[in-house]
Amino acid sequence: NGELLVTEHDGGYIRYAQALQPWSMGDFDYDRQLSEADVNALMTAIRDQSNPQTLDVTSDGLVDTNDLTTWVADLRRTYVGDANLDGEFNSNDLVHVLQRGEYEDDEPDNSGWGDGDWNASGDFDTQDFVAALADGGYEQGPLAVSVIVPEPSSWMASVWVFLLALRIRCRRQM
Repeated sequence: NGELLVTEHDGGYIRYAQALQPWSMGDFDYDRQLSEADVNALMTAIRDQSNPQTLDVTSDGLVDTNDLTTWVADLRRTYVGDANLDGEFNSNDLVHVLQRGEYEDDEPDNSGWGDGDWNASGDFDTQDFVAALADGGYEQGPLAVSVIVPEPSSWMASVWVFLLALRIRCRRQM
């Protein structure tokens, strides 16, 4: 379950390290969901050009539209235009954003992902429709899930080497 017990032979202590809660890349508010709040935080940082490294999902040192593209397509596994983040870009999303009434309104920087701002401009306008249609996801259904089998990580091998060395050392002291 990820918990760790460390025993100290010399001191007679047993230390307990509780497992860390899982965290997902792109979950900026740590609520265990890739939600509208997360993508809106990312888009705000893109507009402000503030480059907070906690929002840099591409790890290139910049928070820009490449991070937004990666968040949408690779992390959330959806399409530009999926306003309700249900995994599909379809007529439900268009109805959703048009009901919000922010299309080309006179109030600047008042739109988020669920309002139709899909290009991080802060406003829902024609450019957002262009971005959504250029992404090619309209009425395509959910993105296919790819199965990735992780390779053993190098840190785990390091832990095993450390434990083996510790065991050998303890046997020598006996």
